[in-house]
Amino acid sequence: FMCGCGNYGCWSALCSGKGMKNLAKKLMRKNITPENIFRIAEKGNKNAQRLIDIVRDYNAQGIGIMLNALQVEEIVVMGSLGLRQFDKIIPNQDELKRYAVKPLHKRGFSFVVCDVCPKGLISQTAIPRAAAGF
Repeated sequence: FMCGCGNYGCWSALCSGKGMKNLAKKLMRKNITPENIFRIAEKGNKNAQRLIDIVRDYNAQGIGIMLNALQVEEIVVMGSLGLRQFDKIIPNQDELKRYAVKPLHKRGFSFVVCDVCPKGLISQTAIPRAAAGF
């Protein structure tokens, strides 16, 4: 899917509100808003729940890669999905273990929800532990 930046395959193109809309068109063959995806998933729609699970897994992969590449203190979660649906789209520790190489309990990172940040789901600028040299 094309991202808002004009490139294809960006994390945001898969896991933002627009990304969820694109996934819904492909997987559910419906033009449906993220709000409605979450609403019908709560009512038991298996396809909507599968789509949310896919987004959550994409986030686990992206966050796992970030944790493998950087010594991260905080991961900034932003955008309407991050604010309103954090518990549904952000993976838990067990889900992150599938993608993180180093044990998570030795990392000491946390998620920070940002309600005044620019549009987007997860900041591409994680806060590195040792900022010198970056």
